[in-house]
Amino acid sequence: MNAKFDYSDRKKMIYFFYKQFLLEQIEEKMIEDLHQNFSEYHFSEQEEKEVLKIINNFSELKLKIKKVLPSDWKWERINNLEKSILIYTAAEMIIFKQKKAIAIDNAIKYAKKYCDLKTYRLLNLILDKIEI
Repeated sequence: MNAKFDYSDRKKMIYFFYKQFLLEQIEEKMIEDLHQNFSEYHFSEQEEKEVLKIINNFSELKLKIKKVLPSDWKWERINNLEKSILIYTAAEMIIFKQKKAIAIDNAIKYAKKYCDLKTYRLLNLILDKIEI
């Protein structure tokens, strides 16, 4: 991932995955939604390629997150926005090779702005444990 990646890009990507979780989409349907509703997301060609990479690695990313959840937490219990942040940040670290500290810091900033007050702590705990 390049250093020019900015907050609005992150917001668009997280919004895309948030919508997919709300609709309970499987990977094939995510790709279909991406192509059918491309104008809704305002993705550049590069962003579209990045979303497709994430979708193609979605199961692996989800598994890596599930492996590090606290023992009293279940994936299904996490709300859709938090799942979206987790998936996207895991992708930043694993697929796009963003430095872990930077990716987590960006996720925390986003969570502090859009999630419940204490959500960022949970996200930090989970993301920090993910093996890259």
